[in-house]
Amino acid sequence: MQKLIIMTGNDFGTHQYWKFRKNYSIGLFTDLNLYYEALNLAKSLGYINVTVLEKNLEERVIGLKYIETFKKSAFQDLIRELAKLKYIKKKETDYFLTRSGIELIELYNKKISLYYDRILENIFDEFIIPGWFVYRLWAINPAGQGQVVVPSPIKNWKPKKRKWNDNQWDDELEKTTIETYNQINKKIPSAFPIEIDFWKLKVKEEYERLGKQKQRIISKKTKENVGKKMEFFTPRRRLTFAMKNAAVSLLFSREYNKQVDFISGSPINPRNFMVWCPRLETFELIYYSDFFEDIPGRLVFPCSVFREESASNDFEMISFIKSPSNKILFRHKPSYQSYKNIFIETLVEVYEKRYNSEGVIYVSLQQVRDEVCRLLRISAFTFETCLQHSFRDSVARRIDYSIALETDIREDQKSGFQVNRRPVYINNIPNSLIAIKSFK
Repeated sequence: MQKLIIMTGNDFGTHQYWKFRKNYSIGLFTDLNLYYEALNLAKSLGYINVTVLEKNLEERVIGLKYIETFKKSAFQDLIRELAKLKYIKKKETDYFLTRSGIELIELYNKKISLYYDRILENIFDEFIIPGWFVYRLWAINPAGQGQVVVPSPIKNWKPKKRKWNDNQWDDELEKTTIETYNQINKKIPSAFPIEIDFWKLKVKEEYERLGKQKQRIISKKTKENVGKKMEFFTPRRRLTFAMKNAAVSLLFSREYNKQVDFISGSPINPRNFMVWCPRLETFELIYYSDFFEDIPGRLVFPCSVFREESASNDFEMISFIKSPSNKILFRHKPSYQSYKNIFIETLVEVYEKRYNSEGVIYVSLQQVRDEVCRLLRISAFTFETCLQHSFRDSVARRIDYSIALETDIREDQKSGFQVNRRPVYINNIPNSLIAIKSFK
């Protein structure tokens, strides 16, 4: 298997502070195209407000799931965030486009990467988190290229339901917590650098805290259960939240490893950690996945690095993001021509490994993408660009392999969280399966 692409140059370990954040609260939505849709609506109608957004924003597909409506709070968050970033301004009860909002619309129509970079610049200026997050990943695991795992219970643990008030921490929960920890450290030894006894204690505390919450109302409404409270809970779900909350609180707190990097305030909490990950992936600063089969949890790693200067043309400078010691963030974004051989070699190796494991010609393209991006430290968008060029070269027989892509969805891709996975887009068409065969 192709070795990890090595990125070096970070200056983690300093005791200098990041600059003051203007805002702490971020909207709980992840699709940054909503910015454009709301602003374009303001341009068309002359104004927007929450009611206008509720009536006019289009339905969309997220992963493999069709979203018909958004919660009202999502539109409230969107309006608030657009105003914070000065894309709109309020007059009485309505909001109107600013010059910055008009410019963002123009960038979207000109080139999507310019649109995302402008949002990134404005979000960094307001929140600081995009630069801080990458910096923190490298600080947590410098020897492992910034790979960090936020644990979830091992996949083969399938506990029975329990009564809602059964909040006892027992041997089964402790054993699962230990096995999860051991499996992560066996696969990626430095990706979760928390001492085991401290980890068990924090997960236990969080699990018991969650158990003290009020019983939730049954969400699936029928005549029989309207207004009824849930009598049972799923231990796997509760332990998943307990592990996530404990891990994020430990690894992404203001003070980690006795190095305070913000003068005040907690950088992120477990809830907005789940929002920042897809946003930073959109900006091509990180890659993350909850679906590495032998890693119980979310694996996050940077596709960017802080340096004084670029080491090669494969890195793109983001001049407006600087570390406390004034190093600049560089995004790893190689061109297809410079990366063609190593990309195709890695793609074929990863495919063949899955083919030999599963015994079927067409394997999950998303699983292949996860591993290729991990090995090459590239973003999902760079993967798509390189795959699209490789596919064209395959059709024209400019490479030694036949690459076939399919939009069909296997049964195992329709269940659970799988439906939320980002598809691989080729020519704006979502693909989910891949087969590769040598011409030789």
